[in-house]
Amino acid sequence: MTVSDQHAPALEVSRLTAGYGDSTVLSGVSLALEPGRIAVLLGRNGVGKSTLVRCLAGLLPVRSGTVSMLGQDVTNRPTHAMADLGFGVLPQGKRMFPSLTVGENLDLGYLTRRRRAKRGGDPPLAWSPERVLDLFPVFADRMRTRAGSLSGGEQQMLALARAMVGGPRVLVLDEPSEALSPARVSELGRLLRGLRDQGMPILLVEQNVSFACDLADVVHVMDKGRIVAERRGAQITDDRELIRDLLSI
Repeated sequence: MTVSDQHAPALEVSRLTAGYGDSTVLSGVSLALEPGRIAVLLGRNGVGKSTLVRCLAGLLPVRSGTVSMLGQDVTNRPTHAMADLGFGVLPQGKRMFPSLTVGENLDLGYLTRRRRAKRGGDPPLAWSPERVLDLFPVFADRMRTRAGSLSGGEQQMLALARAMVGGPRVLVLDEPSEALSPARVSELGRLLRGLRDQGMPILLVEQNVSFACDLADVVHVMDKGRIVAERRGAQITDDRELIRDLLSI
């Protein structure tokens, strides 16, 4: 990153259009994630949230518009190139390997960081396995436990831990609170606040309004493939009912 890019958004989407076949799902989506902040994207099922995540991760071509990460144009970069740049993503669902152990799942995440280090691109936030275990102490004495034997909440936490071991510069989470118990949702919120406090920019894609708004520095509401509202800071608390109303449209 050049000196002029030091204050660039961690992630910026500008007038992005994308879809599947002849169908257009995203129509001119624009949003920005600032360094050391949590930006939330709220929306009902089917409005385009996961489609946007797929575009950001290089899994779905962008038809028009741009995606920038840390001041660099990354529009339509392939998935492996995004990972090498430090784009970390936790897809919707428990994305871990159930037949592998906890330790083996974390080792897979660490491969990205090792590959980047060989190319001279190791990120400044070097999330070593030891540092990640400090954040997720539940796994410290369970490294040989099969991931498939963990509870649903623990599997979700393992997927997040694996993403962190990869040493991301930017972290995108797609519906991480889905199917978690209230206690696990609270634990997840604590972890995300801790990551933000340590400088990690996070794009949180959610349907859980209370959970997301409690964490957010900025909230974007999506409907029918467009951003229909944005709220920042105190507006998030003041307009929480409005945000709920927008999600019921």
